[in-house]
Amino acid sequence: MNESLLDGLRKNERVSELLKSFSAAFPNVSVYSTPGILQNLFQFQRLDDYFIVLHNAGFNNAPHVHSFFELVYMAAGSAEEYVNDEEVVLEKGDVCIHKPGTAHRITRCGDSDILINILMDKDAFMNTYYAPLVGNPRLNYFFSRFLSADTDPDVSPYIHFQNTPDEVDSLIDLITETYLKNDSFTRIISSGLFLALFGELIRSENLSSKAAEITDYIAANLEDVSLLKTAGHFGYHEKYFSKILLKETGMSFQELLTKIRLTRASSLLSCTDLTVEQIAWEVGYKDVSSLYIRFPKMYGMTPKEYRRINKY
Repeated sequence: MNESLLDGLRKNERVSELLKSFSAAFPNVSVYSTPGILQNLFQFQRLDDYFIVLHNAGFNNAPHVHSFFELVYMAAGSAEEYVNDEEVVLEKGDVCIHKPGTAHRITRCGDSDILINILMDKDAFMNTYYAPLVGNPRLNYFFSRFLSADTDPDVSPYIHFQNTPDEVDSLIDLITETYLKNDSFTRIISSGLFLALFGELIRSENLSSKAAEITDYIAANLEDVSLLKTAGHFGYHEKYFSKILLKETGMSFQELLTKIRLTRASSLLSCTDLTVEQIAWEVGYKDVSSLYIRFPKMYGMTPKEYRRINKY
């Protein structure tokens, strides 16, 4: 990351002002032992929808939960964190995104390690950054798996991107530069930059996994996809492809197809006003009863109950 931008974050007067305000409001509370309080103050200090701060080693080992999305970027060195008791080792260039309500803590990050936290308002993430992805089945499926963690025990409440390309570092630079300018153009420019960042992250993830390629293809062709068509697309006989699919994903074609359809349905229920009937059609079911029958098996509730609990 550009050193001048790091210096800008270090000298960010808003952070100093917040620390002073925190100390005045909570004279008997250590900010380092309660980072969630300070981070929630960050959310309301700007007209735009995110806040960037350098991780301070003093926050190490302080577990916390907050109501917004957090994007952690390892600009230099390495660190360790626990997300809902799962260990995540962060190396230079890694990105980890946590969803709201996820307990997490940094257990190791030294003074020479550079860890950047981008804290993002939940509504802004869903409406400004995630909503445009809903129209693209491939991108939508990637993030909708992550967002369904509360109701799907097989899904982690975070995404860890490793060995990200140089484009990610460049986009983090641009996002930080735009943030530090803090002018009337910050919000609109940031929206485009974050979408570009998420696109680059997903692109880098997809290039590294055969399972992701297969999943992407199915997600992009939900209306008329079949085992025969998918096998043919990847140049295999369907019986041999079934063996590859089971090895790569641990699921049969029908199991994977159902999981993709229901995961996409859950995201559409969360962030659109489409009717359940429209959503059933959108995810490839020709009649709504198929969605009503299968959805509770995965999420333990009907589509309408899921919407009532998870609608953003």
